[in-house]
Parts: sequence; structure tokens; C-alpha cells
Amino acid sequence: PELRAHLFERRALLAQRIHRRLGLERLRRQLVHRQAVLLQIAIGRRELLDQLDAKGVHRAFFTNTIKWQTARERELIDLRRYGPIFRSDRVGMLKADEGAFQYVVSRLGVAAEEIFFVDDSQGNVDLAQKYGLQAHQFKDAAGLRTALLEKKLLDDILEE
Repeated sequence: PELRAHLFERRALLAQRIHRRLGLERLRRQLVHRQAVLLQIAIGRRELLDQLDAKGVHRAFFTNTIKWQTARERELIDLRRYGPIFRSDRVGMLKADEGAFQYVVSRLGVAAEEIFFVDDSQGNVDLAQKYGLQAHQFKDAAGLRTALLEKKLLDDILEE
């Protein structure tokens, strides 16, 4: 057993070195971070989405995703029940692409300043604001809840 544990440890160290050399460790950390963000969003956002639904607030989603991420997201939270979804792999644009926000705003049929955009990337928040949307950087559900209360999109009564 000791020899087996030693060999396993040596193989793990070798794999880590290879991953670092090839840049795979960074990619793995990004994927783990993305899954953690999705899980955090799934847990915290579901409650908020249900509260917004009860208040009659319209919602839509604009995501930079690819097919496998969409499948994983649906395991955690199925956004389709909460409103239209603009997925970059289907729209053909990332949020950072020229015309992406204008496309989504035009498809929603409302003025940009009437939209409250939420994203975990400050860069995307800055872009949204550049195109006239109100925006909030998502860090956690409590912070988003506070921002929604300040914008009068949630009632204090739903908070309790």
C-alpha cells in the first residue's frame, strides 16, 4: 500500500508538471471556476428569479457559452423557464463583440436604459453601461438582491 500511494503521488506530481507546461492547469482552474460560478448562480439566482417572477419582472439572459456549458447549466438551473436566452454560440456573437448588446436590446424590444444587466465580469458590465444599459457586477446573491431592492425590482417584503 505504501508503494502504491508513493507511485500515485509521483504520477500526480508528473501530471501537474505536464499540465503546467502545456497551460492545461490554467484551463482546468478556469473550468473549475466556471462550474463554481454556475453553481453559485444556480443556488442564489433561482430564489431571486422566482421572486422577480412573482413580482412580474421580465427577465432575459445573454451568455457567452458553448454547447457543453449549456448542458451543464441546465443540470443546475434551467434558465428557459425564466425568459428568453441569447447564447453566444447561437447568436454568433460574444458579449464583447461589436453590436452584441445592440442586437439583444433590439430583440427584447425595450429601450436600453430600461434594462438592468447583471454579469460576473466587470468588463461586460462596463460594455453594457457603454451601450446605455443599467448594470451590476454579480459577486454573490446577497449583493444582487441588494441591487435589485435599490432598483425597486424586488419588494422588501419578498426579502423576509
